[in-house]
Amino acid sequence: MQRTQYLQRRRGRWFIRVRVPAHLVPAIGQSHLVRSLDTDSATEATTRRWVALGLICEWIGAQTVSDGWRPAWAANLTVAERSPNDGGKDRPLPSPHGAPDHPPTRVPKPRSASGQKDDPRTIPTMMGRWLKEIEGVYTKQSLMQHALAINEFARSQPVNCTVDRISRMIAGEFVSSVLMQAGGSPKTVNRKLSSLSSMWRWLRKRGFVDENPWQGQGSFMGASKQGSSKRAYEADELIRLLAVDPRSVVGSRYGLVLFDLMRLGLLTGCRIGELCQLRVEDVIVAQQAFRIPQGKTENARRIMPVHHMGWPIIQRLTVSSSDGWVFSGLTPAGPDGKRSWIVVKRYATFRQAVLGQSGAVDFHSFRRCFATYLERA
Repeated sequence: MQRTQYLQRRRGRWFIRVRVPAHLVPAIGQSHLVRSLDTDSATEATTRRWVALGLICEWIGAQTVSDGWRPAWAANLTVAERSPNDGGKDRPLPSPHGAPDHPPTRVPKPRSASGQKDDPRTIPTMMGRWLKEIEGVYTKQSLMQHALAINEFARSQPVNCTVDRISRMIAGEFVSSVLMQAGGSPKTVNRKLSSLSSMWRWLRKRGFVDENPWQGQGSFMGASKQGSSKRAYEADELIRLLAVDPRSVVGSRYGLVLFDLMRLGLLTGCRIGELCQLRVEDVIVAQQAFRIPQGKTENARRIMPVHHMGWPIIQRLTVSSSDGWVFSGLTPAGPDGKRSWIVVKRYATFRQAVLGQSGAVDFHSFRRCFATYLERA
């Protein structure tokens, strides 16, 4: 990842520039969002961009559906006033058509360089240093999630609070009074705590703090497994899903993609990302199989035989491919440009319309059906 990732310089001043996902451009009205970082220092801009990126991505996420983001208060976020050289104030971020009016939330104006020299170990400042060090090691989505979690904690503390003032009691109070009261799932709470704990491990390694107050704060696995464990689809649920043409729910562009993906997912047990990443060159016609060169885990690389009922789908897709991908025409989206990003959201809409349920049973449950079939075979 480049050191100037998301940054743009105009008239000697630094701005953050974030691409809007293609499927949200019509609603937002812009292909990119550009906001001033109120500094002419490249070093300061590199630090401040993560705070700005977290807020912008949080707002963009609020315009999507069924993605778990918080849409209510983020709809009309505005940014801090620009300096006189930048022409006054930024305009408010555009609201989607038909969105309800909410009181605008002001983003705190970044402190001056002199203020940061007096107090250089505040949570946002140290977060910027940490994220800069791990650029290129983690995906953009992971970096964005780290920034969102740490910014959420920083907002709960005094603006000039330094990292060495965070005790185990303060951390525990944040978990109990903020994270647990927000209504998020145990998995979401654990993910945010993992981000906070990762940063404090780095702080301890660098000598900025003596202990990691977040260690052991996220022991919710038992409750997570009992309350929200995912399962395979029941037989009647599968029949209802396969009997409905997705094009009647999500439109023709992604409807046919879902039609084929559901059947291949059921017959192969592959992840949705693996199927969307298939290239025509990965199809092995002689073996009636396809090759998965990489995936989410180390063991993802494999040769996957295709059931005789699914092979005609692979043949049709490879013959009609116009861009070298088995599933042609998918728009990469999300922080890391995943080809499956929009497909997952369209599937959530389709499942909700057919089965009337959310998150408990997702696309990956087709893999559990496949595993159940293998056990019984």
